[in-house]
Amino acid sequence: MSLLSSIAKFTSSPFYSILRRKVIFFKTWMKEAFVHTFFKDNCALMAAAISFYAILSAIPLFLIFISVSGFILHSSTQAFEAVTNILLKTFPTSTLAIFNILSDLIQRKTVFGLIGLAGLTWAASRIFSVVENSMNIVWKVQKGRAYWHSKFLSLLLVPISVLIMLSSLAFTVFYTVAKDFKIPLIGIRVSEATMVSKLFAILLPLILGFFLFFLIYKIIPYRKIDTKAALIGAICASSLWEVAKFLFDVYIKHYAHFQKIYGSFGTLAVMFFWIYYSSFIVLIGAEIGSNYEETKRNM
Repeated sequence: MSLLSSIAKFTSSPFYSILRRKVIFFKTWMKEAFVHTFFKDNCALMAAAISFYAILSAIPLFLIFISVSGFILHSSTQAFEAVTNILLKTFPTSTLAIFNILSDLIQRKTVFGLIGLAGLTWAASRIFSVVENSMNIVWKVQKGRAYWHSKFLSLLLVPISVLIMLSSLAFTVFYTVAKDFKIPLIGIRVSEATMVSKLFAILLPLILGFFLFFLIYKIIPYRKIDTKAALIGAICASSLWEVAKFLFDVYIKHYAHFQKIYGSFGTLAVMFFWIYYSSFIVLIGAEIGSNYEETKRNM
């Protein structure tokens, strides 16, 4: 009887009531987030649309790279000779053909740059447009912002977002590649460094990702977003993104030999999947934040 009376006493306590409400809230929140992500809001389709324009933006980026390469080759004789030697070793052909290709690149560097810049501006505006529409759907926004307001915001946020994302990826890749190198003055490997440096290597990309997702959730939807909801969504999205980067690192270490079988198609497939998964993570974090806000309002 003492056990039953203890259970009865616990279930009638204020703590149990609070705990029960929290559990019901969490179950309702997660259920709504799952239903909206995969059924009501059709996030898989929206992620595909974001991925499409992200992949298209690779073409103007390549043109800009060609343009920058043209300016470097034009201004540096050593760079021109080095690239010529690399191309001759990689693609055995006549020296005259290689020289003509590089000369043509140098002559048209400005054209490549202008076309690339125009294409990148268009692709970036389309990416922002799709992301903005997706955020408005997820965060239940009834009416979007004006056309020129949207374009101005895209020109402001897209470069910042790309810079943060590339910085996070670059830092992760750099730490992975450099962890076997020795630190000159100390004489130990990066992987053998102190716990502080390891935590820094983990936390910095996580913080950068968190800041990026919070920026997307707080600013892009055309209504006032609850800060706590945006924070929760950003925490979930940045954590999922770090998991994705870890899995990608595992793939590179253990399964990259499949590239020998599939060639460049294997690399493209992995890149496309990464872009799609990243787009999907943006929407999952938004759904978690949005449904937290909605569930809190209704309960």
